[in-house]
Amino acid sequence: SVGLHMYADTIFTTGSEIRDHPGEVTAFIQATMKGWRWAVDNPDQAAALALGYDRTLKLPHEQAEMKASIASITPDSKPIGFMDTAGWSSLQDILLQQGQMKHRQDIAQVFTTKFLAGP
Repeated sequence: SVGLHMYADTIFTTGSEIRDHPGEVTAFIQATMKGWRWAVDNPDQAAALALGYDRTLKLPHEQAEMKASIASITPDSKPIGFMDTAGWSSLQDILLQQGQMKHRQDIAQVFTTKFLAGP
């Protein structure tokens, strides 16, 4: 690790979707987290599933890739889906410095973990 924390595989939606369909958002997030937990607990089987979508993939490579990905899926032994304001603020600072973002955003208005706990 180089001390750079980025949330790469984020799930996003609109404020209106959250407001109008919170049950669907919760169900989607819960199903996604269940799938990721299963994949982390069963990396060989998860890798084998990928072959069903792309026959050019090689099982040993996919298994190695899945096992190597576990550290980034569960960084610092934090639960899958973990995010916090500090991490988003740090990422925003980097994006602003690099010119990838033009204006600072209120972090509290652009991310939530409330759907991770379920209904």
